[in-house]
Amino acid sequence: MATEKKKIQVNIERDLANEVDDVLESLGINPTVIITALYKRVAVKGEMPFALSLTEKEKSIITLQKAVELIPNREFSTTEELMKWLDVA
Repeated sequence: MATEKKKIQVNIERDLANEVDDVLESLGINPTVIITALYKRVAVKGEMPFALSLTEKEKSIITLQKAVELIPNREFSTTEELMKWLDVA
């Protein structure tokens, strides 16, 4: 007897979807296979099969991005102006 199917639709950023599609294609599987595998693991374990937390590298990148946002945005006309601003003149 055939198992009844349920269609699930999600919206994912296009760039992320394209990146994952490339990986899945190289593995010889499609999105349905990976999503079904995820659902099966969640059903068996009763929880997410992986931690939903940032890696140390991801945390560092966010910290760096926040620090860069604090740097004043200024345009320089000459190299001398830039060097003076950097205090290396």
